[in-house]
Amino acid sequence: MPARARPLRPALLALALAAPALAPSRVNAAPTAAAAVEARARAHVAAVHALPSNLTLVTRRVYPWAAGTHVRLQQRLAGVPVEGRDLVVSLDRRARPTRLRGTPLAETALALQPSLAPAVAAARAEELIDAMFGPPRAPAPWPPRHELRVWVDARGDAHLAWAIELARRGPGRAERPRFQTYRVLVDAHDGAPLHARPSSFNAQANVYPQSPANSELEEVTLARLLSDEALDGEYATVRSCTTWEQGGGGLGGLGECAEVGPLATPDQNGDYFFEPDPTSSQDPLAEVQMYHHLDLVAHYFDETFGFAHGAAMEGIVNFELDNAFYGDADGDGQPEVAFGQGALVDFAYDADVIYHEYVHSVFDGLTDLGFFGADEYGIHFAAGGLNEGTADLFALAITLDPKLGEYAGLGFELDAIRDLEADRRCPHDLHGEVHKDGEIWGAAGWNMIEDPAVGPDVTAQLIYGAVAGWGAEIGWDSAGESLLTTAADMLTAEVITQAQHDAIVAHVEASGMPGCERVIPLDDGLSRTLYLMHIGFLPDIDGLPATAQLSLQAPEDASALRFTVEGLEGDEGVGYTIYVREGAHVRHEVEDFGLFQVPTPVDYDLAVPGQGTGFELTLDESSELALTPGATYYFALASADAGAGQAGLFNAEITVSASVELAGETDSATATDASTGGTGDDSAADASSSTDAAGSGEVGTDTSTTDGDSGCGCASDPRGRDRRAPAAWLGALILLALRRRR
Repeated sequence: MPARARPLRPALLALALAAPALAPSRVNAAPTAAAAVEARARAHVAAVHALPSNLTLVTRRVYPWAAGTHVRLQQRLAGVPVEGRDLVVSLDRRARPTRLRGTPLAETALALQPSLAPAVAAARAEELIDAMFGPPRAPAPWPPRHELRVWVDARGDAHLAWAIELARRGPGRAERPRFQTYRVLVDAHDGAPLHARPSSFNAQANVYPQSPANSELEEVTLARLLSDEALDGEYATVRSCTTWEQGGGGLGGLGECAEVGPLATPDQNGDYFFEPDPTSSQDPLAEVQMYHHLDLVAHYFDETFGFAHGAAMEGIVNFELDNAFYGDADGDGQPEVAFGQGALVDFAYDADVIYHEYVHSVFDGLTDLGFFGADEYGIHFAAGGLNEGTADLFALAITLDPKLGEYAGLGFELDAIRDLEADRRCPHDLHGEVHKDGEIWGAAGWNMIEDPAVGPDVTAQLIYGAVAGWGAEIGWDSAGESLLTTAADMLTAEVITQAQHDAIVAHVEASGMPGCERVIPLDDGLSRTLYLMHIGFLPDIDGLPATAQLSLQAPEDASALRFTVEGLEGDEGVGYTIYVREGAHVRHEVEDFGLFQVPTPVDYDLAVPGQGTGFELTLDESSELALTPGATYYFALASADAGAGQAGLFNAEITVSASVELAGETDSATATDASTGGTGDDSAADASSSTDAAGSGEVGTDTSTTDGDSGCGCASDPRGRDRRAPAAWLGALILLALRRRR
């Protein structure tokens, strides 16, 4: 019996809900109907806002879904596109506008003729990326590309900018540099960096000698092929790296991919039957696997939602790179789903990961989001977590299996890359890493998928309708609220029943996302682990906050409160500072430093430098911040330099807990009085584990200096320090936390 291509559980969902007529890349209805919907969307914006005379609104995409249509409009100032400020108009099934997200540009006297040459802007962008990551190990696969854009900063000021697209090879783990692309905005008049973000999405993996974990090879039909000579189809086209030149500093540090072409060619019957060869970069089965599952997921989105990219998605396999990602891998200006050949396994064998990476392309098409945001709690990575969670969720909706990446997960000595069977809740399950945080969104979706009252079909429509309606900013609270409003829209449109609506609301509320304020209560006695990141090459930035704060209520009969650091593991030299505030969370003030927003702590009662694992901060009647029985105390953790030095990016995981001592109780454990700075395991502070903390990416605040002799005390006002120059480079730190995508 011939070898057969691997399937993965039920294929396409047999959707009961028919998608409306309009498609984002094709018009399935009459052109006049499509034009009428777009015209109503533009008219609605003009009715709500007074638009500048030189501002036009151009339709980027039309997203039909079960309860209506979302129209995404790009703003253009005198013909120059406005970056990251799309407007989204939602219309019901009768094409009546129901809501508008986003704010049009105000009148501006911005000079729209650049003073800076694009080559100079590209050089500035390369300097920025090189300063953050170090020089590349090999020449860029293609030269920088540029286009003119208008960028609006956090103050609402408009800038003319060159948007520069860069590609970089390395540095990466060990001897295998990673491929990454970046989009950097540089002021087209004065050359100042304005914004930076990654423009490719990586699914990182280590490799172990394993075979596909949950299915045998099975014969399938390769659907929608348009060629009888190669894997070219309506939705997918797949190729391999066919010419590998030994030596040099190529993609894997082992050579250079000089040519892309097909390895999988049909036999005399026109069929594609190949034996698996997961450790070879000359493996034709990898192409077959990629084609089958890329076609499947792309067809699913087209048939279910009317979403298509307008051209076949290219898949590239069999190149020497321990990585899989969605992004521009070959320098042609178009993103691909690209899966490298690991040393011991082939990532293209795992359908879950193919689905996940393709959904990144859908998310990229539906939204205009970055990866991070800043508010009074600090910096959060909700946008990145929701991107990852959405990619996971749709993969689960196709496979009907809460485990994602069982085969790829073997490389991590895991049953799967992620298992979303267990419930997650916001803020309790926030960690500060986009994949972990995204499990809150993904697990809520899985709960609805497996609930017979909701099911996969309705869940898919709900998630798609919510995501397509997001504006330029999103947080956990607003994401949760979007599910509730989308469910209400679906109920009004009579595409779900009242019982389905109520079940959706129950699952969303159980997730904790609506109203989530990123403060994790410690009253349950459980330990919590958060990621910390320290930046050694920015000496004026004392520390960066974790993604969530923590809280503990002191009972009326409390005599002492103890906050304990149970563990600190990661890169050597990463320390921490504990900010404390009574009665309210530690409040940050967000400042715009050009490249991105920096939150600085401004309202807190105490700032205490930590001293490694075992450190205890005690609040009682004699501590500098005296304990008030009945009050709630809030703790914000931030990284600190404990010998890391002046170069590099350092990560750590910090595990904490808290307890309360009641009047009349005694506690023999070593305690730390906040007025003395405390005691701790000094050796632990200097001998951190080499475990990689997987890139928290949480960026924020200065841990201001403490009063000298006491070793602690209330910090001086951080607003008195000039941070503007070093912080102008801080935006690229966000990129560092996003390199690990899997």
